[in-house]
Amino acid sequence: MRVRRRWLLVILALLAATGTLASPVALRAQDNSAVTITLAVFDFNREAFASKLVGDFEASHPGIKIKLISVDPPDVPRSTSGLDEYFEALQKYVSTADVVVVEPGVLSVEATRAGYFLDLAPLAKVDTSLNADDFYPALWQSFAWDQGLWALPTSAQAIAMNYSPAAFDRAGLAYPSDQWTLDDLENAIRKLSQKDAEGKVTVHGIDTLKGFSDLALFRSLLGEGLYDNSTVPNAPRLDKPEVETLLEAWAKLDEDGLLGTDFNKAPISISPVFGGAVIKAQSAEPNSDDKRVWTLLPGGKAGLQVQGYAVSAGTQHPEQAYALASFLTTRVEASLLGGAPARRSLQNAPAGDIQVMPAESPEVKALTQKAFENGIPLSEMRFTDYLLIALQKMKQDKLDAKAALQATEAQAVTNLQAAADKKGKTVLAVATPVPSNLTPGKTALKFGVTSFVQPFPNREGWERLIQEFTASDPQIGQIDLNTGFYDATTAAQQFDCFYTPFNAVPSARLSTLLNLDPFLSADSTFDPSDVVGNTLAQLKRENKIWGLPIAIMPAVLKYDKDQFQKAGVSAPDKGWTIDAFTDALKALKANTGDEAPFNAISPGGTHLLMLIAAYGGVPLDYRTDPPTIDFTGPAVVTAIRQVLDLAKQGYIKYSALGNVGNAVFIGSKPSAPIYTTSLDGLKMIRGGTAEDPYRSVNYPRGSQFTPLSYAIGTAYISSQAQNPEGCYRWISALAKHPELFSAMPARRSLLNDPATSSTRAPDLNAVYQQIDELLKDPNTIPFPSMFDGSGSQAGFLLQHWLYEAFDTYVLHDGDLEAALKDAEGYAKAFQQCIASIPPFDPDVQSQTEYAKQFTQCAAKADQRLKTLMDGFNTSVNGEK
Repeated sequence: MRVRRRWLLVILALLAATGTLASPVALRAQDNSAVTITLAVFDFNREAFASKLVGDFEASHPGIKIKLISVDPPDVPRSTSGLDEYFEALQKYVSTADVVVVEPGVLSVEATRAGYFLDLAPLAKVDTSLNADDFYPALWQSFAWDQGLWALPTSAQAIAMNYSPAAFDRAGLAYPSDQWTLDDLENAIRKLSQKDAEGKVTVHGIDTLKGFSDLALFRSLLGEGLYDNSTVPNAPRLDKPEVETLLEAWAKLDEDGLLGTDFNKAPISISPVFGGAVIKAQSAEPNSDDKRVWTLLPGGKAGLQVQGYAVSAGTQHPEQAYALASFLTTRVEASLLGGAPARRSLQNAPAGDIQVMPAESPEVKALTQKAFENGIPLSEMRFTDYLLIALQKMKQDKLDAKAALQATEAQAVTNLQAAADKKGKTVLAVATPVPSNLTPGKTALKFGVTSFVQPFPNREGWERLIQEFTASDPQIGQIDLNTGFYDATTAAQQFDCFYTPFNAVPSARLSTLLNLDPFLSADSTFDPSDVVGNTLAQLKRENKIWGLPIAIMPAVLKYDKDQFQKAGVSAPDKGWTIDAFTDALKALKANTGDEAPFNAISPGGTHLLMLIAAYGGVPLDYRTDPPTIDFTGPAVVTAIRQVLDLAKQGYIKYSALGNVGNAVFIGSKPSAPIYTTSLDGLKMIRGGTAEDPYRSVNYPRGSQFTPLSYAIGTAYISSQAQNPEGCYRWISALAKHPELFSAMPARRSLLNDPATSSTRAPDLNAVYQQIDELLKDPNTIPFPSMFDGSGSQAGFLLQHWLYEAFDTYVLHDGDLEAALKDAEGYAKAFQQCIASIPPFDPDVQSQTEYAKQFTQCAAKADQRLKTLMDGFNTSVNGEK
């Protein structure tokens, strides 16, 4: 339910119109009273601001204070999909703070015509410190249209073309060029596409991300914008002969089934340029020379996904808000929203401890620079969204391109008029920061939550528990809830106490944490034997407990009870054996057609390792440290073959796993009868309701081993906490509220408590009870969770060579035993190399520097990985 409020109208144009607008610096000097400006930040990026950046701004701008407002990434629909929904979501977003993050989906011509954003042009014109020439011109121009400046750019990501030279060689085609025309592109797509004997397309000629990279491609091919620059404001102009030709060609390619939507899989792909060193063709032999090559888009341009900071039209402090937005463009920390800085002067600036992705390789960095120099400003992308509507009209209404463009252009004009009619009628106001109302004698706690899920779920439940706790606690009157991506060291520096959805103890700097043993010993409600499994032991270092276990987050399977019933398969509500699992796959396949009945949407190949263990093979045994390697033992080879044959026969969906150069994308809401998932402790669980047929079940058990993979959700107290006793009372209270977590309670008493178990679906209760038993079973084989901070540094690198052998057998019909023998050689050479690496000491070196030693050993063990590992070892400032 949305709550509507009456907003106060803020009149801002008068100052500019009368010429009395002084420079922001002068205004600050004249006003000695403190002004608080709110800045909307996403949870995952909050740490970039909460540490040094805010302090530096306030120090250089006396009289202005910054209040960070945590917001979810704006769920703003396309303006072309419906103005009412778009404006409703936009109004909610621009009312959250004076300064907000914007990108193409949020900031549109319709939004500026309707008056949701402050025009920054008058302020920028008098700002002598701005230096607009420092920005790449295409980025600076991105938010400028209709004689206004609607945001200041901070960062951008390029959209370019990459291709497989081997595929072009096989087709006898010359490699792509940025001079390609539409005819060149269409010819290549048709010749590179492949069909089977029945005429079904098996390889698309090109991949694009619909409504994103395809629009950049269209605009580059057209060579000019879709607006009339002879009028102000600019009017849309879609009905052009060259646009008609483009849409006719694209619609025909779509009709023929030659357009794909995968990521860097087809011989040609239009996609964002990521920071990795190499992108390798997914169809290529593992670690072959069939690498992807990047180039500009046909037409000689690059698309730009630009982020910036805009000022809400509802601000009461326009000059101060502009000063903050302008300052943010000068700091590389504020540019780490998924791209490279918009300013030339920041291209080689160090980002300190903040790094959100692997550093760019020299090749990719050079391409990004070239793309920025030849980029299409967002202002030049205006109205390209409407081309998707025209294509839809051609397909659904059977219109030719000209008729579709005429109808769509009329729709665009109507939308812009509707937007203009809202200006002056939309009342906006940014919420004033709520002052702290602490009861005398009470203090506040800063509490951080690391969340891999955005937006942060169930915030209302957390706030409700905070209110209950602060109302009853004798000392704590306020808890500031902060959510984002924090490692233990960063969290301990910023918060009094914090929660992580993994065990941070093995890699934590212990000097930043408080030992919890004194608190646990004094807590009469805590019973060590009540904690499931050996969880407490995993939270020990130096024979002391540093974290409080909150939740167990296992990897589980989801199955569709309706599809099971339709196939005549018994629901595995009490668990299942590996034989029953295999029989179920074969029975379900009859109803899934070409689709595999088992779909792994979790990243990596842990699901395969777990099934292999159920079949009696353990190629990587994580019960030892380092893991025991056995890729070639007879029982192991037999178990691997049994699982991979299920993939080859279409029962298990399989994608390349040994391709470590590729980005990982995690799917969601599959329709397969069985799919993988992890109960990560925060996200909402799918299934367990009458409306949703999916239920949870553990992985199948084998006659010898039963696999289990899980992480531990844990809470910690910073050694800098002002009130550590209050922190312990809070995290202890948190541990007793499993309803906040979509995971298994870490305490057996909560697991069996009717009051808490009654709030969970019966299938989940059964899963949790089984896991409690598995944690006691010596025949349970544990596997590290993908997101567990306690995993071995070597663990996932060892998996690379094993997965490479899997790819050889499944994707390329290679010799499994020979591939496993080669993989074992690489893995053992790597393990021999890392044997000389001393244990991690967080007080001596960072986690990143420590990890580099392992990537160097990987390249030494397998020279084919040298280029890739060099890319991973490149630091933020380009040093190796």
